[in-house]
Amino acid sequence: MTHFLDSLKQIISRHEAPDDAHATPRAAAILLIELAATDEGGEAAELPVIERAIRDHFGLSGQEVDELLAEAGRLQRQSVSLHDFTRQLRVALEPEGRAELIEWLWRGPLAAHRA
Repeated sequence: MTHFLDSLKQIISRHEAPDDAHATPRAAAILLIELAATDEGGEAAELPVIERAIRDHFGLSGQEVDELLAEAGRLQRQSVSLHDFTRQLRVALEPEGRAELIEWLWRGPLAAHRA
């Protein structure tokens, strides 16, 4: 039985994506962009909030944030489900990090409605 489980682990691990240092910030950005896209006209007002959230929480430079948001926007438009991204966040973030992300999910729409 253990041989079968070892074989199964090898098969699964062959299909896992390689480590990606930006996977978690990208997943957070995609979720924030998706929420902004649901609010008509909210993207422009929410983008600075999203940029600040990603930069501050993940400690990225301005250029890294710009590149990450461009890629996240492309992936968000192509995606048919947010499951992979929310799963990445659930696995990678501690409860405090997830709570902070939820706070940012509210800050974006609040900024859009104040603008």
